Amino acid sequence: MLKQTVEYYTLGGVHVFLCFVDFRKAFDKVNYWKLFRMLLNDNLDFYCTKLLVFWYSNQMACVRWRNSTSSAFHIRNGTKQVYILCT
Repeated sequence: MLKQTVEYYTLGGVHVFLCFVDFRKAFDKVNYWKLFRMLLNDNLDFYCTKLLVFWYSNQMACVRWRNSTSSAFHIRNGTKQVYILCT
């Protein structure tokens, strides 16, 4: 979808600028709330920051070992993972 969007605008003669931010390393050791405040202070878009706040304040996980699965619990630190932790 990203490729199609970029092609659409570039074929129309519009310059397209992209920025990818990898938050994995930062989120392993940085206090989320302090980082979110810093992002807002550096004029990162409010809605982008709000989306990050939502994602990171609503993380849930559980532990599966052999045939047992724990109750779900809130994750208070660490980076979101790509794979599903609970099914």
